[in-house]
Amino acid sequence: MDAKSAIKKVAKQDNVSEEEVRREIQNAIDQAWETKTVLQAVLFPDGKPDPETFLERLAQIAKK
Repeated sequence: MDAKSAIKKVAKQDNVSEEEVRREIQNAIDQAWETKTVLQAVLFPDGKPDPETFLERLAQIAKK
């Protein structure tokens, strides 16, 4: 499942807008980014991801 489909599915499950789901994911990313770690640089070498990039990267890792 791609990131957009996952966001849509969560929004439907929780009876909220897709934008609200994206906003909550972005809030979590922003909070996590307050503490820099080596793992962030390894997983996201281009810097802080948007929600779709974050979910797609996690999906790639889960497949391994």
